[in-house]
Amino acid sequence: MSRSIPAVLPCPQTRPALKAGFDQMARLLAATLGPRRGVVFHYESRKREIEPLTDAATIARRVVALPDRAEDVGAMLLRSLAWRVHQRVGDGCATTAVLAQAVLEQGYRMVAAGANPMRVQAGLHRAARWAVECLRGMTRPVATQNELNAIAFTATGEPELSLALGEMLYRLGPQAYLFIEEYLAAYLEKEYIEGGVWKAQTISPHLVNDPLNRRSFARNCNVVLFNGNLTQPEDVLPLIRLLAQSERKNLLLVAQKIEGQAGSALVATCVQNRERFGLQFVLANLIRAGENALRDLQDLAVLTGAKVFDPQAGDSLGAIQPADMGQADYAEVQEDRLRVAGGAGQAQFVQAQIQALQTYLEGLPFDDERRGEVEMRIGRLAGRMGILKIGANTHNEREVLRQQAEKGLRAVRAAQQSGLLPGGGTAYLHCIAPLEAMEVSDDEERMGVLALARALRRPFEQLLSNAGIEHPARLAHEIVQAAPGGLVFDVEEKELCTAEEIGLYDPALALIAALETAVSGAQMALSTEVMVLKKNPRVSYEP
Repeated sequence: MSRSIPAVLPCPQTRPALKAGFDQMARLLAATLGPRRGVVFHYESRKREIEPLTDAATIARRVVALPDRAEDVGAMLLRSLAWRVHQRVGDGCATTAVLAQAVLEQGYRMVAAGANPMRVQAGLHRAARWAVECLRGMTRPVATQNELNAIAFTATGEPELSLALGEMLYRLGPQAYLFIEEYLAAYLEKEYIEGGVWKAQTISPHLVNDPLNRRSFARNCNVVLFNGNLTQPEDVLPLIRLLAQSERKNLLLVAQKIEGQAGSALVATCVQNRERFGLQFVLANLIRAGENALRDLQDLAVLTGAKVFDPQAGDSLGAIQPADMGQADYAEVQEDRLRVAGGAGQAQFVQAQIQALQTYLEGLPFDDERRGEVEMRIGRLAGRMGILKIGANTHNEREVLRQQAEKGLRAVRAAQQSGLLPGGGTAYLHCIAPLEAMEVSDDEERMGVLALARALRRPFEQLLSNAGIEHPARLAHEIVQAAPGGLVFDVEEKELCTAEEIGLYDPALALIAALETAVSGAQMALSTEVMVLKKNPRVSYEP
């Protein structure tokens, strides 16, 4: 069917085409499930290169269209579902694809046998909600760093990177924010930041009082914040007089821009007092502007207890009083980074700001670009920040390593927030018996419940199939006979054991997100009666 001709695909052809596209995409992603990941080779025609892929999220991004237009709709639907889970929790792409394919397959059979699609969907919806409750009932909180290491390794497959991520997030906690820095050689190091970090630069190299590290710093300092530009001497003279009368002489002054005669006057005064009395001054221009700069200043105000002087609200430094200045134990500017630690802001106000940001974060879509900004603000307000330094010899290796680090970071954070479930598809197995015992209103709704119950075996069976292990039904039966969370299957040693013995866990959020997303996508495909195929549809390189 030519892409240059629009078309309408009627009901008898719609579901088979959607299912065929689902199946093609699912088979690709399913090959990567489990520790013995299969390899999918991607040929890049422009570079004339073959790229080996073992990560389901990367495979989903590389497949941008299928030759058959109708089947392409099903494939792109599943691609979008899997990518949505990846963005949310950093892992679970392959699980989502396998589960969605299995749910659609079971539901398709029942609808093809004459069941009402809407009643089957009702059963799927009820069953999904009940299965989620079962998963939550099995969830337990993270107890040790080794558990976080295991979560990171499951997501990344990189032992050393997983140890670094597990250690940093265990020490810093679920509110942590990590900067990822790249280096041009094989490298892996971690650094913990005391306090919070802002993007800012010193207004003059003359203020540097640690030449070896090229930084200016101040201990036990007053904090003054100005949301605007300081350009004239009269803008800063009241501040200079106030400092002369203050018991605490050291100063951190942060503004959007300090320049011109105001900057010259401040620098001259600061250098003179530093040389005569050993005082310390940090004068910083924010790199970010507009609303971002205001948010930076507001966070500094909460942490240090300082007032934000805003000329748009009629504020002027000419009216500054001692109570308008905040306090900090330490402040420094190095290159393009301002760090402030030990602010004198009231703890209840800091916690209120963190809670407000967390509530705002929960309401943002998982692909919203603002999420990173909000997570960074939470991390600096909580004083839980670090730098993960990674490096590789080539650009492609660095890109892959960064993607793996970001993936592992999301997975570990999901585990900290939602808790742990036994991995390897075994948690889903323990949901089957409760689903089969559910009470329903009619036989067609029962079909929807049974469709999900049967589909929940598929991730476990696929993982064993990828590892070349036979008789998954017998192994699944033994696992289900044990207490929930009691046994998992070690595909490396080919034996049943406890999750604690081999560290085989999944974040509860990842399994729940995969289940809910898979059922939602399968319901959409089952309920589609007609497809409208546009002329020359736009190819999306982002799922």
